[in-house]
Amino acid sequence: MTEEKIRQNTYDQFADQYAQSQKRSTEEFSWNHDLVIPNLLQVVGDVAELFVLDAGCGEGVVSRYLADRGAKVTGIDISQRLVELAKSQDDTINYQVCDLSVSLPQYFQVFDLVASNLVLNDVPDYRGFARTLGEVTKPQGRAVLSLTNPYSAVMREKVQSYFDSGYATLYPWGDSKIYHFHRTMQDYISAFYEAGFLLKSLTDVQMTEEMVARLPDSNRKLAHFPMYHRFPFFVILEFIKPIQT
Repeated sequence: MTEEKIRQNTYDQFADQYAQSQKRSTEEFSWNHDLVIPNLLQVVGDVAELFVLDAGCGEGVVSRYLADRGAKVTGIDISQRLVELAKSQDDTINYQVCDLSVSLPQYFQVFDLVASNLVLNDVPDYRGFARTLGEVTKPQGRAVLSLTNPYSAVMREKVQSYFDSGYATLYPWGDSKIYHFHRTMQDYISAFYEAGFLLKSLTDVQMTEEMVARLPDSNRKLAHFPMYHRFPFFVILEFIKPIQT
């Protein structure tokens, strides 16, 4: 991957616009607040008093949900501006600017749980990302990650073939653009296995017809719109780090 692609995916160039989009609305359907995050938190379960890493925290939306549930949260993101915005909303959470694709020895086996929301598809070096999460997770700890379902890539026109692993699609986000990195499900599970994790559960995230009815007109123009409540466009992977014998 080129430096341009890595730079594009820091979100720095549209951090304020992104943060604004993450605010909850009672009128419009929110992919994050109404669909993905509730399913992520259900898999995460009770976090009271746990040391939790929000990996790719962005402007802190998941960090705040976790902190409200009693977790001792550290939020890490590669975007300095997003971390600044996260700190401005809650200065009691420990936020840091780091590249999670690179080892972080200062956090070696610190966390009981790693949560990561819709980050994997944006990370060029997903193996490095998985390796870092393996290093910072305690034995018997877990990693719970939501992501765009790789099996939907062809339907969403991100790749021509599901097996085009490593293909990057540039697509618009607001007034800017970002890369979507495609890998197969096998790629992801293998990367986390190599990082010391075992797959504990896989959750297909299903939209209800009521949710689909609340989508904006822009979604209704998509070719895959009729599939929204019939196909899991998001998936949650739960990994556990066994004790090495």
